[in-house]
Amino acid sequence: MDQDERSKPWTADAAVYEITRFFPVGFIAKKIPALRTIEGVEAWVDLHLRPVLPGKIDITKEAIVWTQAGNSYAVCIEGSHSVSPTHEALRTGIWQAGDWLITVSGIAPEQLQAGDLLVQERNASKR
Repeated sequence: MDQDERSKPWTADAAVYEITRFFPVGFIAKKIPALRTIEGVEAWVDLHLRPVLPGKIDITKEAIVWTQAGNSYAVCIEGSHSVSPTHEALRTGIWQAGDWLITVSGIAPEQLQAGDLLVQERNASKR
């Protein structure tokens, strides 16, 4: 995270997570075939998140993705996933304590890159 990203307009009590990796068509959409017939579900994306500022994500509230290009996108958190990383993933640093895997809608995979941020302010709107 560079100095410009530290000056984004979020408050100190916001949860800020770096997007380390992402996967198109979300895990939930793959596991529940009926969801694939819902318009827009093809834009669901799984995000592997790593904490930047302390804070807890509320999966019932919206969040904002801040891209490195300076764009922001409101996203809905569709669900979170339980992950049991392998010893190899932990040893190599692919997964670390505090990492999350969540599915979001409202942003196309083409608009994301590793290093973008997911931010959720404490007073974020409920879905």
